[in-house]
Amino acid sequence: MSIIGISITISGKGVATYGSSSKQVAADGTITIVEGDDATITFAPASGQTWQFLSPWITIVPNTPGIDDVTVTATGASAITIIDNNPASSKASTYTYTLSTTAGVLDPAILNKGR
Repeated sequence: MSIIGISITISGKGVATYGSSSKQVAADGTITIVEGDDATITFAPASGQTWQFLSPWITIVPNTPGIDDVTVTATGASAITIIDNNPASSKASTYTYTLSTTAGVLDPAILNKGR
C-alpha cells in the first residue's frame, strides 16, 4: 500500500500547485497509482498557507463506467484523506477530483490516470 501526502499551495491568483515526495504526484495534481497497488492519499495545505478545506471537501467523479474504487475516509478543515483501492484484476480507470477550499474550488485534477 502506498501512502501519499500531498501539500497544496494556492497562489494569490487562485492557482493550485501540488507538492509531494511521491513521484506518483505531478505539480498539476495528477496522481498515478501503480496497477494492483492500493493508496491512501492525504491532501493538506502547504506550510505557511492560511486557507482551509470546506464542505463538500472533495468531489470525485469516475470517468470509467462501472469502476468506482475511490473512497473518502476523512474530511476536515486541515486535511482530506481518500483511499484508492486499485485491484490488479480491474481495467484502467480515471477519476476527476475537485477540492473545495476557502480560497475557492480548485481546478479539477486526475486521479488514477494510468493503471
